[in-house]
Amino acid sequence: MIRFGNFSCIFVWLASISGIAVIETDCMARPKIKTTVTTVKLTPRMRELWAAVAQDQNRSLTNTLETLLLDYAKRHNIVAPSEAVASEEA
Repeated sequence: MIRFGNFSCIFVWLASISGIAVIETDCMARPKIKTTVTTVKLTPRMRELWAAVAQDQNRSLTNTLETLLLDYAKRHNIVAPSEAVASEEA
């Protein structure tokens, strides 16, 4: 799989006709998810711990934080306000 911006493309080599390679592509645009930038002040110890957890799980710092938050929310039955409103409207 090869990624180009918002596209994930799988290239399949089909055949060679008259010495010319034929390529078929199957590309789908990935849905755009809006993100926000947030600044967090941490003690050096907490920052090192965050980085150690990320490295141990082979994750980025952002992905580690998201995973920890989602796990905590799930274990404590916490729902984001925007998700609560969406489920009430459905």
